[in-house]
Amino acid sequence: DIHKTSEFFYWHSYFVYEVESQIRALGDEYACFSMPYWDFTIDAAHTQFMTDATDPDLSLVPVLNSALGTDGNDDNNHCVEDELWNAQMYHTQFLCAADEDPTQCCLKRQINTHSELSNKSVVTRAILEPRRFRTFQDAMSDVHGAIHKFFAMTNSSHMFSNNAAEDPLFVLLHSFIDYLRLMRTDCWDYDLVSATELDMYIPFAFDGYDVLSDGNTSASEGVFRPTLDTAMKFANINHLPTAYCKTHNVTSRLMFDLSASFDISYEPGTFWTENEMLQAECGGHLNQTWFYAEEQPAVLLDGSMHARNTISRPLRQSIVECIVYAVIGLLIMLVVSFLAIRRFARHNCNKQQQHLETVYGSI
Repeated sequence: DIHKTSEFFYWHSYFVYEVESQIRALGDEYACFSMPYWDFTIDAAHTQFMTDATDPDLSLVPVLNSALGTDGNDDNNHCVEDELWNAQMYHTQFLCAADEDPTQCCLKRQINTHSELSNKSVVTRAILEPRRFRTFQDAMSDVHGAIHKFFAMTNSSHMFSNNAAEDPLFVLLHSFIDYLRLMRTDCWDYDLVSATELDMYIPFAFDGYDVLSDGNTSASEGVFRPTLDTAMKFANINHLPTAYCKTHNVTSRLMFDLSASFDISYEPGTFWTENEMLQAECGGHLNQTWFYAEEQPAVLLDGSMHARNTISRPLRQSIVECIVYAVIGLLIMLVVSFLAIRRFARHNCNKQQQHLETVYGSI
């Protein structure tokens, strides 16, 4: 389960890229298609009131009042019945109800008003506070999980589990999750680290782990901890004739810098332009290759103007921490070596004294 490993961000990142590529391959009119992202923090303000409401008005939630479909009909297998997303217009292959035509199964949603979407402040703190990669990913995994539960009260909805990719919101959600991953990488200045040097910044820029293998150190027991170069598996994609993963290994290292690998960049959007907390920490050095320029409101940022080709505070901290860990490791090795030599010397000295006493007698 990639959700429980360090491949969480990167597996979904490639999935979104491949969906975008397959749409572009449909013909010339789609050749310039770019995958949008759904900034769920905008919707969060409209969902917070719903947890205590007896009859919440879902039309107030922007994403449910768009062209992406609303809630499902509880009296019709939770089928979404919007004009663009009803079973006649949009078919799904999985999660078919017993009374459905298997060739025309509907998209299913069951809004859970007791599951809140995370707001801008919560997500921004997740970006700025965790120093370690895994801490950040765990926080984002919780945010991401709550969104799935918002659209799937039970396993009768597509967003509940393994069938989530059939809901069009899935790719838009993970497009934004990847935006947030890149924003965190940029804010901590790991965008200045080349892909070939990422190993030096473990566990801060990346950290290979598998929840199911935590605490299991025996290789014979099947430990799986993905590395930067572990080839990820895409069983339902690699059969496509034009799929990149059909002929190439897709790794976390490859997906770390989407701009370098696939020429992908993001519009900063209001999550950046209207986020004073984020700009106060990361303003002035937004990676212009990862986030393309757009007209932004004038914001005065104290101390934010500095050259991109210098090593700034977060990256310098990581280098210092790596050096500290290396020095501590070296000291431990020296102490162990000293104790071993001392014990060996005492052993030899005792043997020599016993030999002398045997030859000359004790003094």
